[in-house]
Amino acid sequence: MHTKDRGVVLMSVLLIVLLLSSIAVIIGNNYFISLKRASYLEFQSNSLNLFKGMEFLGKKKIRQEISFSEIISKNNSMFVNNIFLEDERGYIFSEIFDASTCFNVNNLVKKNEDTYIPDLKHIEVFKKIMDHLEVDQRDVVQMIDQIIDWIDADNRPRSSGLEDYFYTGPSNTNQQFTDNRMFHSKDELKNIPSFRGETWANLSEYLCAYPINNFKINLNMLSKEDGILLSGLFKDLSLDDANYVLATMPDSGFKNINEIYINYQDVSFGEALVGIDFKSNIYILETTSKVESFEASSSSIIYFKNNNNGYILSRNYNGI
Repeated sequence: MHTKDRGVVLMSVLLIVLLLSSIAVIIGNNYFISLKRASYLEFQSNSLNLFKGMEFLGKKKIRQEISFSEIISKNNSMFVNNIFLEDERGYIFSEIFDASTCFNVNNLVKKNEDTYIPDLKHIEVFKKIMDHLEVDQRDVVQMIDQIIDWIDADNRPRSSGLEDYFYTGPSNTNQQFTDNRMFHSKDELKNIPSFRGETWANLSEYLCAYPINNFKINLNMLSKEDGILLSGLFKDLSLDDANYVLATMPDSGFKNINEIYINYQDVSFGEALVGIDFKSNIYILETTSKVESFEASSSSIIYFKNNNNGYILSRNYNGI
């Protein structure tokens, strides 16, 4: 065989080897992707089941605490001892948080037969909170009226409110009807013009939206940063006094309002404008699951009505 012919054969062999190697890489990558996809689908399915299992354990733990504890305070064991499970492949753990330390915007209305009407006491609390946050009074009135119009069943706008004619009109880019129901998430407030943009960023940490009628704030769970909220709950309580109370309140908490009055006799509280409590009936269960390289999380809001077994108000998943 001539040298030239041997060179052609060698080049042909090298091209064939290169081609086969490329095919092998493609097949290997496809196999790896398929294997990865199958592993992820298995992780996704298992995580959903595990999250629901952790919800069951979380509800059981909370029910036990609220059934046998006179009060719920920051040093309660369910806030300290997490639920944790682990094996050689990964782990899953859950943390329980109190969800009562906020102003529930749904409390701006109250049920009256088949409709909702303004709740004047909660409106007074909301106005006091907004005043501490230095929100213009005209903007506050717009917020209140637009929230009430979004919830109530009629199509008659309040003086500073908005109804379907606005939300379905050409001036509103997000075409929709008012829901005529309570808010299920505070993120729904972004649908309301008075809460958009910078206003939302400044106010959202003080607000929540739980579609329940007997929402009460557990004073034992307020932190040192909740002075604005605490001041808003009492007619005559100043912001400075509220901050003082929270800075000196023991983590073990109080059993009732009279204990607070006795311990802070030099503080003027005035009338308690809305429902307050020293136990909680609404909680957040945060769960994280990790198996090998996959990780997912869930957040469940658990509501206990009259100390019952509890039910899930909402749940959100991330990573599955």
